[in-house]
Amino acid sequence: MTGYIALGQSVWSNDTRIARGQYSITGAFTPTDITAYFVYLGFCVELITPLRLWFVLTTNSTSGTAEVGFFSTPDPPKFATGQTLTKIVAGATESITAGATKLVKNSSNFATALTVPVHCWGGLRVDQNGASNAVVRGVGNDYTDGSLLQLASAGTFASTSTFAGVVPALSGTGTINGPDLIGSLN
Repeated sequence: MTGYIALGQSVWSNDTRIARGQYSITGAFTPTDITAYFVYLGFCVELITPLRLWFVLTTNSTSGTAEVGFFSTPDPPKFATGQTLTKIVAGATESITAGATKLVKNSSNFATALTVPVHCWGGLRVDQNGASNAVVRGVGNDYTDGSLLQLASAGTFASTSTFAGVVPALSGTGTINGPDLIGSLN
């Protein structure tokens, strides 16, 4: 696999300690209750162990919890086509009900090495007990390139191993349609 990289892909390695989606705009995003959101982080070509998955909470939830995790697919993002994502590791996050405008990450560091080569995705699922009032920094303008996926009425990351992600509908330039997730090796 040495030297392989498809056009438009980012590579996540020990040299690039942080991975995040590559989108042209950011803004406010309100996750729908129990919908799982997945953001393409990059193609991993060497053994790495991501410790944390971060997001920015801008308005706290009145009740509920959140989960984050790392997921894999056999292929890079596919234009206008969903994919099945397989859980690598997932866990609960720090509180999303206390304090606003803060970085939120998994409550315990992950310790699972990624099997390489792998297309790595970050995932976020929020359970707000029927409400949808938490707001996070989001990303958009993916133009249905397949680098943002979602699944409504998703099972918990803790109890589900695969997710059939679908590409959100194209809703116009300037649309924020997924969370801004940041994977970190430290």
